[in-house]
Amino acid sequence: TRKESSAASDVYKRQRNKGFIEAIFFQAFGCPHLLAACAFVAEHFEGRPVGDIDALDTADLMRSLQIPTEKAGKMLILQDALVACLNSSS
Repeated sequence: TRKESSAASDVYKRQRNKGFIEAIFFQAFGCPHLLAACAFVAEHFEGRPVGDIDALDTADLMRSLQIPTEKAGKMLILQDALVACLNSSS
């Protein structure tokens, strides 16, 4: 499954098995904050139930990774891309 976001050029792929996230892969270019956030999210949610992604709090993510407030839009794009990927049926 692929979800592409032209605004941030991030691509998520997922492997899902019986309601659990087996693996999350991403491709992102440019912003180091976006890259760090993508890597953190991919590592953090691997092996967890798909429903856990609903608990992703971009404000907490920004605080824990010390992402500047002006990058909040990129974190929301990251969240939208991830949710769309995990919710896709193919």
